[in-house]
Amino acid sequence: MTTLAYKNGVLAADAMACIGNRKSSTTKIHHVDGKFVIAGAGALADIMRVVEYVRENGLSECSRLFDIEAFPSAIAIDINSGTPYRLERGVWLAITDEYFAIG
Repeated sequence: MTTLAYKNGVLAADAMACIGNRKSSTTKIHHVDGKFVIAGAGALADIMRVVEYVRENGLSECSRLFDIEAFPSAIAIDINSGTPYRLERGVWLAITDEYFAIG
């Protein structure tokens, strides 16, 4: 299970990934063109799809990318404003609490 956490401008994630019965390490935090930092939980292909969408469209609604029930979890930080967001069923919602975690 992936763990993502945000607190006071810091985004953290574990590095474990499972491919079938095999465990491996991977990077779950992605820097997007100096504008955003995104950490995702779920299938790597799905996370990369969200990262590429953000690269092209920013943090606009992306609900059409997946079935609503199959959406990956993610946290993003807008580097310019420092605002953290969580991905909820294809919509980026600002995180207003001091800290936030998924996992």
